[in-house]
Amino acid sequence: MGNYWDKVLKLGAYDYDPETISTKLNKRLFPFNPEKVETIISIYNPLRFGREYKEEFQSSKNCNVYLHGNLTNINRSPHNSYIESVTIRTLNNKRFSVRAKHYVMALSGFENPRLMLISNDIEPRGLGNGNDLVGRYFMEHIW
Repeated sequence: MGNYWDKVLKLGAYDYDPETISTKLNKRLFPFNPEKVETIISIYNPLRFGREYKEEFQSSKNCNVYLHGNLTNINRSPHNSYIESVTIRTLNNKRFSVRAKHYVMALSGFENPRLMLISNDIEPRGLGNGNDLVGRYFMEHIW
């Protein structure tokens, strides 16, 4: 399965060595003492699915693409832990729900927890936040 996702996501080689990455990005690493601070780097992928896979999305019989809409709520079932739908709003305030068999949260390190926390219709502390850990332990990019 890994080869399939490598091909779709176009991640390239898995070279996460901090020195190699800093050289490729033409950025210096912070001069931290390696005995006290470990530098770990992941690779940012500039792939834009809309541009790269536009034709596949348009011809798909089981995938709908909505443009210029903002996901504003994840609607959990009151009877179990399943997601029933998501709420979408446009900039001119049109609102609609989308139901799917599967949902993927691929927003960002800030937006995923923000959306989970404001989706509090069923769980008052936010979706999946029973232990008050959603959004904690986030680390920002240093570049």
